[in-house]
Amino acid sequence: LRDEMSLWCRPSASGETHGPYSVEQVMEWYERREILVSAQFSFDGGLNWESIVDLRRRNGPYRPFVWMTDTDSISNHSPIEYLRELVESLRNEVDELDMESEMMIMELDETELMLEKMNNVQKIKDREEARHLEEKRREEKVRWMLLESPMVGLIGCGRRLLAAH
Repeated sequence: LRDEMSLWCRPSASGETHGPYSVEQVMEWYERREILVSAQFSFDGGLNWESIVDLRRRNGPYRPFVWMTDTDSISNHSPIEYLRELVESLRNEVDELDMESEMMIMELDETELMLEKMNNVQKIKDREEARHLEEKRREEKVRWMLLESPMVGLIGCGRRLLAAH
């Protein structure tokens, strides 16, 4: 099986050969999209080289390092059955992602609703504070008019004068 074999790699057109690496290690790089399109691989110690493009074209984009002829050994199915299983697996993955997406949208909606409520509470507090400040301003104005106004002082003096006579 190719899964049990080692691969040699030329990661770029420079021609430098690296390896050997396990198929599992190379698959990890492939899944993380760390393999350049120009990369070439050898399963026979460097005698024959194949590009990643050719491997994907022949073996499929999801398992380019497992030959389609090897799928019988892997899953006891024909290549067509293997691809059907792959499609079904991908559909299931899409369904799971859709469910996760729906849950995230629900959480977002709840968060937006909570934020709206918090904004409304803040607006009420702001209005109450503004009303309270306006009341204090009016009270200060009345106090000033009654106690500190020059007219009040004159009236107070006049009353005292009248009370003294």
